[in-house]
Amino acid sequence: GKPMIRDGESGDWIGTFEGHKGAVWSACLNKPATHALSASADFSARVWNAITGDEMFSFQHKHIVRTAHFSQDSHYVLTGGMEKIIRIYDLSRPEADPLVMEGSSTGIRIGLWFDNDNTILSASQDVGGIRLWDTRTLQPVRMLDTPEPVTSIEVSRDGQMMTTTDGKDIKFWDTNKWEVVKSYSMEYLTETASLNPEKTKFVAGGEDMWVRIFDFETGEELGKHPLLLELRAFTGLSSFSDLVSVGRSRENVTKGITGPFTAFALRQTESPIPPGAPGDLMPERSLLRVFSLSALVSEDGTIRIWSTTVPGEEEETANAEFNNGVNVAAKQVEALSVDANGTA
Repeated sequence: GKPMIRDGESGDWIGTFEGHKGAVWSACLNKPATHALSASADFSARVWNAITGDEMFSFQHKHIVRTAHFSQDSHYVLTGGMEKIIRIYDLSRPEADPLVMEGSSTGIRIGLWFDNDNTILSASQDVGGIRLWDTRTLQPVRMLDTPEPVTSIEVSRDGQMMTTTDGKDIKFWDTNKWEVVKSYSMEYLTETASLNPEKTKFVAGGEDMWVRIFDFETGEELGKHPLLLELRAFTGLSSFSDLVSVGRSRENVTKGITGPFTAFALRQTESPIPPGAPGDLMPERSLLRVFSLSALVSEDGTIRIWSTTVPGEEEETANAEFNNGVNVAAKQVEALSVDANGTA
């Protein structure tokens, strides 16, 4: 697997992180976007310099690593996978032995930091429930029950709500009381869902290979949502917030995927490009922007970004320049192909 980083506005390739010898199951950027983290089937998790593309640290494991995540202060990383344990590595002392959290009965599928890094949320591969760990005692402190294995966990930007999927259900949890405040059942097995920052809409996808956008309050399925960007990426790669690809279509409910979805993200962000970025890796612009977009990762080897708003007449002029840029980027990535093994 070769994690790639791309510009979230144009889809332009920025760089590729070279070194993994197996499929990449998870990838993320830290908050300042200065470092990247990847988890792989080659039994390693790796920290990368997101500006130069250089590998900084490689943490070896004894089995497949399914999830890896930066702490909110970027000082630590957690990893989890088929060894059924969570490790915490101190990036200021990368040679030191990691802290270990034990007690899961099956492999770890998801691990996330929460509550100013005092808590870790985890979900296992084959059993239901979300486990809350205290990072000070390294012990589980609570179990949130779900009837099916949890396939995705997302915490809202303000930390007040958690979105999860298990079986056919999408649940929204109040993180102060750890109670479900809304739950919607789909007609298909769900793999992932994401709530927008305003808490007005959510997107969901799964084994029926459709992308749907819903009203958060009512659960009503919403109308037209044009596909703005589509990019071929490596099968097995999870989400970088600014990995994109290019293409266009307008559908009432967006389709065109040939494999189950594995990750979603709804974003409305501006991320400053760190100073000193070399021109051959970073474009000459001061901000990476993704506004009102829904990003999707699928097992068919694609990452796609849809708009979650329908342009009105007053927005058409503003959108024209963006769409012209999309057309240019589409030609630039047209030659990129993915084989059955997920390698380019």
